[in-house]
Amino acid sequence: MTQSEEELDEDVKEAVKTKLEDT
Repeated sequence: MTQSEEELDEDVKEAVKTKLEDT
Protein backbone atom coordinates (compact mmCIF):
# COMPACT_ATOMS: atom_id res chain seq x y z
CA MET A 1 0.00 0.00 0.00
CA THR A 2 1.29 3.42 -0.92
CA GLN A 3 1.50 6.40 1.42
CA SER A 4 -1.45 8.19 -0.21
CA GLU A 5 -3.57 5.03 -0.10
CA GLU A 6 -2.94 4.73 3.63
CA GLU A 7 -3.93 8.38 4.10
CA LEU A 8 -7.10 7.79 2.08
CA ASP A 9 -7.92 4.77 4.24
CA GLU A 10 -7.55 6.93 7.35
CA ASP A 11 -9.85 9.55 5.83
CA VAL A 12 -12.42 6.88 5.02
CA LYS A 13 -12.32 5.56 8.58
CA GLU A 14 -12.76 9.09 9.94
CA ALA A 15 -15.68 9.74 7.58
CA VAL A 16 -17.38 6.47 8.52
CA LYS A 17 -16.87 7.21 12.21
CA THR A 18 -18.37 10.68 11.83
CA LYS A 19 -21.27 9.31 9.81
CA LEU A 20 -22.03 6.65 12.41
CA GLU A 21 -21.94 9.23 15.19
CA ASP A 22 -24.10 11.59 13.14
CA THR A 23 -26.83 8.99 12.67
